[in-house]
Amino acid sequence: MQAERDLLYRLKDFTRFRKSFAVRVASNYYLVLLNRETARNNFAGLNATNLSLEREQAFQAEGLTTLLEVGRLEQSSLQADLRWTSSITRYKRSLDNFKILIGLTAEDNIILDDNEMNLISETGMDSPDISLEQATEMAIQTRLDLYNSLDRVQDSARKIEVAANALNPTVDITLVASVPDANNGNIGELDFENALYTAGLDFDLPLDTMFERNNYRRSLIDYDSSSRDYLLSLDTVKLEVLDTWRRMNEARKSYDISVTSVEINERRVEEAQLRAELGLGDIQDTVDSQNDLTAARTELVSSIVEHNIAKLEFWRDLGLLYVDDTGQWEEGIDGPS
Repeated sequence: MQAERDLLYRLKDFTRFRKSFAVRVASNYYLVLLNRETARNNFAGLNATNLSLEREQAFQAEGLTTLLEVGRLEQSSLQADLRWTSSITRYKRSLDNFKILIGLTAEDNIILDDNEMNLISETGMDSPDISLEQATEMAIQTRLDLYNSLDRVQDSARKIEVAANALNPTVDITLVASVPDANNGNIGELDFENALYTAGLDFDLPLDTMFERNNYRRSLIDYDSSSRDYLLSLDTVKLEVLDTWRRMNEARKSYDISVTSVEINERRVEEAQLRAELGLGDIQDTVDSQNDLTAARTELVSSIVEHNIAKLEFWRDLGLLYVDDTGQWEEGIDGPS
């Protein structure tokens, strides 16, 4: 009986592992996409800064600007180049780690789909149509690892009953019937008239029960321990749901702010470039607007990726992320089709 329950525990743990591993692979993939987009944004920022630098150098050659102003752009170009180089390094490192995670070697060449970022950008900010209270209650009802903790409490309670029974006295009744052969030459004929019947009573009074008492105390301790583990697991499940819920809200807020920031900084860059072409611009405004635009675009992509990761972890923590034999997953209350 216990062996069967242990097998069920392992099956539930494995199901939880498959879901967690699927989320881990998807999250790492999204982070690789984020690092790639960050490198592209930094490269675009570097090109824009270099273009402004070439223009200011031409103005400086004609005496229309000072060497000090050109030096500011040169320094900004160097910093943009460093950011681009660092982002390329992070992208390649994350890509190599991802290849190892999915069973490839770092030397294997893989190409990420350019359309993937567009797909998650289109649907990435869609939030689950469920309240936090409903999500928490649903997680308590569906999380298999939480059921494992509860079942272990029940196992500990049964072990207390077994240990308590071992402390009780035992009474064994034995009944024996012996029927002799009839001795009349007929094979197999029995003499029931001379049958012997005996009865016995075996009474075991537990006088030395140190071993049994220790087992009983141990079972009580195990029960208290498993009960505390269950309460801890229950609080952990609630906290995990709450944490992913907060992260989704934070990512949505960050997305809204980043969209506005990109629009604002695009206007700033456009105005700074127009003023610079007319010889009326300020170099610091040009540098700041371009750097802010690059940062806003990167933050926009980051908020989309973070929301997707948090949403996957949210469905996983609700116990409503379903992974099939091919590794494909479906999420949501309706379950797999």
